[in-house]
Amino acid sequence: SDTSTFSDPEKFADTTALSHSANDIATYQVGIGVGTLVGMVLMQWGVRVMSESISRQLRGLCFRAMLRQEMGWFDARSTGLLSSRLATEVPLISAFTGESFAQVLQIIVCAITGIGIALLRSWIMTLVIIGAL
Repeated sequence: SDTSTFSDPEKFADTTALSHSANDIATYQVGIGVGTLVGMVLMQWGVRVMSESISRQLRGLCFRAMLRQEMGWFDARSTGLLSSRLATEVPLISAFTGESFAQVLQIIVCAITGIGIALLRSWIMTLVIIGAL
């Protein structure tokens, strides 16, 4: 869309052009919103699948490591301690690969996308803003 319609005072009287430009910009924004929604749903799904896969693999590795121990190792530890370690330590690790990882990934992707769009629109102004940060 030609955004000069909004910045050129001579075109303010042409309400049809203003309306057409506003509709085009609104359509682009809706498209970006739908694309963002689809991307976020796919990202959340992917992160949850990854987190569950890591949890399953870690539980298997911990269990196999316990099975490789000598008999004396089991005598020094109670059954409840061993099962509680499997139940509590793996979810702690998966907490870091789940929602918090998804939030960090979302922030990074949004920042890179925003800077890219800003560079395409006005690279000089974008560099000034980045320099001010």
